[in-house]
Amino acid sequence: MPKSVRQDPRRRAPGAIRRLSFWLLSIPFALAVSLLLSIAIEAAGIAFGWWDVDHTQHMLVREVAHLQLESNRRFAGIPTPGESALVVLDFLKTSGLNPTAWKYFWLARGASEHTAVWLSVPAGVIDVFLLRLVICAYSLSLMALFAILGLQEGLVRRELRKWGGGAESAFLYHHLKRWLKPLFVSGWFVYLAAPFTVHPNWIWIPLGLALGLIVMATASLWKRLT
Repeated sequence: MPKSVRQDPRRRAPGAIRRLSFWLLSIPFALAVSLLLSIAIEAAGIAFGWWDVDHTQHMLVREVAHLQLESNRRFAGIPTPGESALVVLDFLKTSGLNPTAWKYFWLARGASEHTAVWLSVPAGVIDVFLLRLVICAYSLSLMALFAILGLQEGLVRRELRKWGGGAESAFLYHHLKRWLKPLFVSGWFVYLAAPFTVHPNWIWIPLGLALGLIVMATASLWKRLT
């Protein structure tokens, strides 16, 4: 009689708690890497003369202007993006997380003018980073909407394929499923580290459409036993 093959417990697929823990730990790591990359790009731009030392402050003004042009109507008591942007700006002014405060901080400790300006560069990057992080938080509802619409359309296509005798492809299902996490994370990473100002709609609407299409294709190819 053939011996029963036992699955090695070390090769089992990770459980839901393990995957959730991995995501919770990877998010702060990705944000930290994005912030460090933003500081490096900003410092390189100043060093090579691509922009001046006030580049981040100009970006901050344009980012706030984009948000204040949007609708001022609240939904379910949730503050609008423009109101949240003003709250972030007030926090940055009162907490000392701004280039001017950092510059005088280093000057008071004996640093030269040139050195103080360079040491205040991370403060401007942090200002833009925090404001964009608020925008990313608001984008979650948009991404969820596209994902739900894609899931609904995909399940309908799955039922039509199943009852119509269509071919199933586990190969495409597993490969499309792998693109969900990188697509979601890459949008945050690129937007937070970008050294230029762009309207959030130009980032999140195409990304949401791509996410919805991948969810639709994945759900349409999903099988109960995969």
